[in-house]
Amino acid sequence: MSSTNLEEILALQRSAMAVLLRSEAIARGDLPRALGEITEAAARVMGVRRASVWRVDETRTRIDCLDLFDAIERTHVDGAKIHAADAPQYFEAALTVRCIVADDARTDPRTCEFTKGYLEPHGITSMLDAPILVRGELVGVICHEHVGPARAWRPWEELAAGTLADVVGMAMTAAEHAAQSRELEGLRGNLEKLVEERTRELSESRDNVRALFATSPVALVLTKLSDQSVLMANERAAALFEVDADAARGTPATDFWVDPQDRMTMVERLRATGVLEDLEAELKASSGRRFWGNVSATALVFEGERALLVGVHDVTAKKLAEETLRQNEEVLRTMLEAAPIPLVVTGLDDAMLRFSNKRAADMFGTTVGELVGKRAPDFYENPDDRQTFISSLLGSGRVDDFAARLRARDGRTFWALLSARTMVLRSTRVFMVGFSDLTAQKEIEHKLRDLASMDGLTGAFNRRHFYEAASAAIVLSERRGRGSCIAILDVDHFKKVNDVHGHAAGDEALKMLTRVCQRECRSSDLLARYGGEEFVVLLPDANLEAARAVVERIRRALATEVVDAPTGAFAITVSGGLAERREGESLEALLARADEALYQAKRGGRDRIIAA
Repeated sequence: MSSTNLEEILALQRSAMAVLLRSEAIARGDLPRALGEITEAAARVMGVRRASVWRVDETRTRIDCLDLFDAIERTHVDGAKIHAADAPQYFEAALTVRCIVADDARTDPRTCEFTKGYLEPHGITSMLDAPILVRGELVGVICHEHVGPARAWRPWEELAAGTLADVVGMAMTAAEHAAQSRELEGLRGNLEKLVEERTRELSESRDNVRALFATSPVALVLTKLSDQSVLMANERAAALFEVDADAARGTPATDFWVDPQDRMTMVERLRATGVLEDLEAELKASSGRRFWGNVSATALVFEGERALLVGVHDVTAKKLAEETLRQNEEVLRTMLEAAPIPLVVTGLDDAMLRFSNKRAADMFGTTVGELVGKRAPDFYENPDDRQTFISSLLGSGRVDDFAARLRARDGRTFWALLSARTMVLRSTRVFMVGFSDLTAQKEIEHKLRDLASMDGLTGAFNRRHFYEAASAAIVLSERRGRGSCIAILDVDHFKKVNDVHGHAAGDEALKMLTRVCQRECRSSDLLARYGGEEFVVLLPDANLEAARAVVERIRRALATEVVDAPTGAFAITVSGGLAERREGESLEALLARADEALYQAKRGGRDRIIAA
């Protein structure tokens, strides 16, 4: 696939994801409609005929189809069920947090159980299933079913499937929140109705008000709206404000507020809506003791006069706890900033970055403000690396010296060594991660590997690496039912080149030959310097005719190349021996036949290719 086609596909994916993220159905918590939109988008983005969403039941022994979309018939169906007893291998694979990537679904051990009853009747050849997570728990799968010739899924398609699964999880979460909101709204409506009924009772009878005051578990105070004086207080209020209940009558209510503006805020909100809830204000007792109160109030008519019924709950302990937590978070921020290494704090369940120091932001090429709030998986080059990292963290609560390739904001990738510890912050499970940059070390390791496998003069692979790589390539070609060929090329009269033009010119001739071979060989071919002026080429997945075409192309290309030397420009020719591998033949035997063909080419007059 060309980069242009891939960009077009990725642009389609991003466009579809953007539409889903703006979906009104997801925002409203309308799960059936949201799933319909997601399966249609999945079919379009993944280029499949059938896309579906399945939910795991509470017993985890069955999955139920919530929506299956057929892109050809433009239909949505639901209600199908798959039991673990009928497809144990699929269930074992599906109830993990990894994608099921089945290029050939009818032979893949995880999906072949559906071949007769489902895959063949529908013409399905390939499947790509991604897990759906809600609050870190697997709740279902999104399935992409390809109809037609078997399809090899690409890595970006796995990533796209995971993204679509995340959108399904978001839709399910939104639906849960919508249901909870409706329930809370009903409870709130009942509460408001109850308050209205009690308010009417208070306005009808002062005795009823006294009874309510006496039995209420909340500190209650009734005050005039006109002059803000206390009309009545129950025993709980008297104890809270350290006054006698009877003696409190006529006392200005403002005497019990530390900041008069807080009471004015309460009155203004009551005038606007008639009801006040959850106003936190600093209050004071008659002794001068200060405390924090959660204030709720409602306006009513008492004995023909407008009044306020105020309830107060002492939340001083809660405020102190919040302040302590705030201070602890400030300490955490200070520690992060003072740390000599990059550090971040991430939610264990939502993967959201909560805190970061500047060193971490610099490492990822961004600012602290832009880094906080992002999802940690977005910074991993390979999603499987993060899954392995999190699995280790969940198992022991700590991870030490975990190497992973990360991605900066500008797309640059780098290697880092990660260490992490879990902890609890605001009743939420989080973990702190420290980073150290391994990029320079990895580059050195890569260079050392290159040096160990490359010929220092020509840049071709060396003989040792050729033997290692060629054996594996031949086995792979054999598994695919295809042949392999080997060609040995030798520079004609190379000793004369060195004698006439010098060893430096001879070296340049070998480098030029290497460049020509690399240019004319296929990308799958393996070129190595076999020794001295001899080079060997492995041509996998090629018969003798195809291999001869490549080697002859190299020989002819040399006729257009010259080597500049102080003694004058000169050209070189090569002789070559070519052999096609026989069934069961070893690499050494194949090389021996190619070498014998090379000597035939030498004896036959040089500048020619002879096949064994």
